[in-house]
Amino acid sequence: MIADLETRLADVLGSRLAAPLAGRVFVTPGPANANQITALVGVSRAEVVAEKFGAGRRPEQVPGADDPRRVVRLSCGIRVEVRSGANGTRAQTATALDALLYELDSQDLRSGRALTAPGDPG
Repeated sequence: MIADLETRLADVLGSRLAAPLAGRVFVTPGPANANQITALVGVSRAEVVAEKFGAGRRPEQVPGADDPRRVVRLSCGIRVEVRSGANGTRAQTATALDALLYELDSQDLRSGRALTAPGDPG
């Protein structure tokens, strides 16, 4: 699920950002020899959220699944990095990072709604 989260976040950001990051957001470590500016996203830590009143022990109904599933809730830290590429300038990198941070602050990304997809298992 963590790998799915990273991939979905990279796909969503890559589709929503304008040039130069449009289509240039990858999961860490990203392409080896990127000549263009790129953004990298990756989970840097994951911690299990403490259960409350037996939650997590009983199967739950989740989006995209017909049968109840065991749910493990996590709190994840996600690292975001912008690399300038071969000919990029500091100003271009700063502008791209600013656009990326602005997009990450959008309400649907902060709530996670932007990351749901048809058939999403949770």
